[in-house]
Amino acid sequence: MTPWVDKAVAAGASTHALVIGTSYYQFLPQTDEDASPTDRQTFGLRQTKTPATSAWLFANWLKDSYSNPNAPLGTVRLLLSPSEYEKQNVQGLTNLTQEVLPATRENVEEAVDEWHDAAKTNPDNVAILYASGHGIQLSKDEGGIVLLEDFARRANAPLDHTLDVGAVRRGMAGPAMAQKQFYFVDACEVRPKEAIDYQSMGTGVGLSNPYEGAAACSAVYYSASPSTEALGEAGKGTLFVQALLECLELGAVDDHVHENGWWVVTSSTLMKYLPGYVSELARRFNQEQKPTTGGQIADVIFHVLPEQPVVPVTLELDPADAKDCALARLWDGVAADASVFKDQRFTPTLTHPVPAGQYVLTVSMDPANEQFKELAALPIPALPPAFYRKVPVG
Repeated sequence: MTPWVDKAVAAGASTHALVIGTSYYQFLPQTDEDASPTDRQTFGLRQTKTPATSAWLFANWLKDSYSNPNAPLGTVRLLLSPSEYEKQNVQGLTNLTQEVLPATRENVEEAVDEWHDAAKTNPDNVAILYASGHGIQLSKDEGGIVLLEDFARRANAPLDHTLDVGAVRRGMAGPAMAQKQFYFVDACEVRPKEAIDYQSMGTGVGLSNPYEGAAACSAVYYSASPSTEALGEAGKGTLFVQALLECLELGAVDDHVHENGWWVVTSSTLMKYLPGYVSELARRFNQEQKPTTGGQIADVIFHVLPEQPVVPVTLELDPADAKDCALARLWDGVAADASVFKDQRFTPTLTHPVPAGQYVLTVSMDPANEQFKELAALPIPALPPAFYRKVPVG
């Protein structure tokens, strides 16, 4: 298949991504009112409206924003099966280019093989797999089965038309293979009672295991914990992809500068922050979603920010009664005239975005008040993803 993105990269390492999103299913009922087919095993599933949107958003982020000077973006293979709702309501999904193929077993199998071969050209390459759609868990220890558009095509082997991310990951091995790998499984991890018959229900798309040793880093990010559902918003994608993109822009940026002055998102910072961002989004809808992480862990760079990040600094006056006289000044502690802000009032909380770095806060009282003390120098380490501190003037 022709990659959706195919960039000319100078000799050396590059990044190769495979992105799959399935919202439309050929053999699933449209609504809860529609009867399930009696001649197929569909696990009681219905059509959905967010996985193709999510894959589309992530693929576009890779194309437009992904940055890794050690392994520039080389190719993105994109397979999408959007729902009718998404075609009508999500920009870009109405008229997909011919390079974007439907997420059927035949197309996904070809894409996986080509992605594998591209990643194997240099051990310094980066390999990224993102798959979104209905998902099931086969056992208490095994998840990552993402259903493809033609899921349940074979009545006696419905799982033949799925993507087995675990089997793909096990096949991405050997000394010539990309040693930095990232897997994002944006799918439910529900376990239908029929899953106990897995061995007789078919085998999903995977790769043969060369038994040559795992990659140095092979990090896996599941959008939901075992036996739970992944949530989404029609038109906006899954909560997982919303949180993931937020983390890649600021939420999972490492709190110190790396080589060459880079501010980066790493495999480890994603594992640290991404689950919390997803859970917080779910709480806004009075729902619960608990992502999990795993795989072969090493702290490697995933994304380099194009410039110094801007960090929201929140300062809360303590006690709040001092807000009528307290004036804040934030500066770099070196140049006397280099104030980020000066003579700012608390309300009693003051929030201000600042370039990431180390600052000094001073607080003066105007008018003077014997109840409160001025602060000459309070250190403010404004580091990603955000900074909060109470300012004691009591």
